[in-house]
Amino acid sequence: MRVYFKLCVLAVVVSMPSVLARQSGAPTSACTSMRPGHRFNGTLIEPQEPDQSPYSIVLSSSEYSPGETITVTIQGGDYRGVLLQVRKVGEDTPTGTWSNPPNDTKLLTCTNSNDAVTHANTNLKGEDSVYTWTSSENVGAVQIVATIAESYNVFWVQLVSDQVSGAVQGASPNILLLLLVALFVFLGE
Repeated sequence: MRVYFKLCVLAVVVSMPSVLARQSGAPTSACTSMRPGHRFNGTLIEPQEPDQSPYSIVLSSSEYSPGETITVTIQGGDYRGVLLQVRKVGEDTPTGTWSNPPNDTKLLTCTNSNDAVTHANTNLKGEDSVYTWTSSENVGAVQIVATIAESYNVFWVQLVSDQVSGAVQGASPNILLLLLVALFVFLGE
């Protein structure tokens, strides 16, 4: 009986790092690489292949303007850990501001205040977790970049959404449509 008890205690102690690590969210040291520092027996755990991810990043709009918000959801099943940023396409620095983080998540400052969202604990999160991002300026095409951890050992790094384009400033869609019609009329003559 004593041997069984000792083995149970040993199993709990050995498994504690995988339960406790990063349970309070991504550290700021992960802001650029977005890679968790999860380890097993001292060896860094490799992320899953991005093309094998069950998750997709769904956006409320394919266009943004300064001061407007876009909502983001992650579809594909429940997950325990997350790190979300919006980045200009081809760059590593987050842009804009996240607000009103859903339950079990929190705001994180990487470069500017609240420019990332991460998990606050390892409770399950899912499609009912809606993330809200507000653009601060039109920086051109952006993408939501996400690291999603299904569990301590199974995670995907830097998954990207479809591109979101900055709205054309100074011209309403009706004016653009009129210009396009005028161009066709002009070319047709």
